[in-house]
Amino acid sequence: MTKVAAKIVWSVLLVVCVWGVISHFRSESQRKLFEERRTEADEARIQQSIVQLANANGAILDWKRAFGGGRAMDELFTAELAPVFVRADGRPLLFIASLRDVNTSVAGYEIEFETRANLKSKVRLTLQCSREQANQVMQEPRDSGGRYAVVARILAVKSGYELIGQDAAEDGERDQHRITVASGNCIQFLYIGHYVNDVLQDLQAWSDSAQEKKQ
Repeated sequence: MTKVAAKIVWSVLLVVCVWGVISHFRSESQRKLFEERRTEADEARIQQSIVQLANANGAILDWKRAFGGGRAMDELFTAELAPVFVRADGRPLLFIASLRDVNTSVAGYEIEFETRANLKSKVRLTLQCSREQANQVMQEPRDSGGRYAVVARILAVKSGYELIGQDAAEDGERDQHRITVASGNCIQFLYIGHYVNDVLQDLQAWSDSAQEKKQ
């Protein structure tokens, strides 16, 4: 093979390699763009389903505004939560919550969820439900990150204490931490999977508030 022919071969190989690299990154970029668009579409669909669920039941969707912004990192007291949760007009609230348990109760069945009033304050939801609702929630995926949109009418809010840790301390008592429990009736719920928009919105509101304070 002459030197000219060798140069031509190497030039062709170089072009092929460069084109292969470009094609790879282009296809990878297109794949990521497609996934991002699909994720955005899924999030939009879930958000629309949440709004429809709230509208269908006349539920308050924006109740967290009372505890957002500059209060997003406050540890809320029961006396602050009760007037927002227990409404004089009887309207239910829509919560974004994680499932904790399904129990039997004197009235029938009880579903236990956990939600957040802001970035810092968690609230335990203890909701009376029908047999059909209990069976429905037990048929949903049981992955740890799965969440629900829950429409509930809250009848009472109280504080309590929960034991933490399995081993007793040296003084014979286990550690406890205060929890806020909101009890009421479950109206309707929707499994929404790994939904995080509520947390992102709380973070954004808190960040915006912090920026305003600096100005």
